[in-house]
Amino acid sequence: MKTKIFITAIALFMAISVSAQPPRAREEARRLTNHVDRTVGLSRGQYEEIYRINLRYALREIGIERRDRAYRRVMDDRQWFRWTDRRQGPPPRSDYRHHSPRRDHPRDHRRGRRRY
Repeated sequence: MKTKIFITAIALFMAISVSAQPPRAREEARRLTNHVDRTVGLSRGQYEEIYRINLRYALREIGIERRDRAYRRVMDDRQWFRWTDRRQGPPPRSDYRHHSPRRDHPRDHRRGRRRY
């Protein structure tokens, strides 16, 4: 009797966990699709295609490599460049472009400004 109750409880928990996964996967796919849309600016048709790809990715039907290949087929060259450029990280910083004054120099009291 205890075995039947235990098996029934396990089956019930498995059914609940299986039914709970698709809404979570849809939320994850929608979140990722919105992120792609904000990054590259998708059209309505592209948005739906990327959503379908992300849903398959969220359900673990495809891996990241297949997802990226599918993205490439949907996006145009400008969008793909923006997407891959973002994923590679920020560009290297130039020594002069982002230069900020050094704070460890003593002030030049005669002129009221820092010496460089």
